[in-house]
Amino acid sequence: MSMLESLERSGDAHCTYGLAKLLRKHGRADALRVCVDRGDPGADRELRQLLREHGRGAEADALLRHGLTADGRTVG
Repeated sequence: MSMLESLERSGDAHCTYGLAKLLRKHGRADALRVCVDRGDPGADRELRQLLREHGRGAEADALLRHGLTADGRTVG
């Protein structure tokens, strides 16, 4: 198991938030969506910020208002 996988599975809010920040820094929207679905603290905020950084503000706003579908798409 990699260090990132260990952080991911730890359930420690500090670790999972740090992981979300790291994923945003590296542009990993796909992995952030998994973190959001899992309910990781701060992951939704980091995903919204990443989307805005990439010119996808409308999608970020939809995520804030409606959340994600089971397949990782924004609802609404």
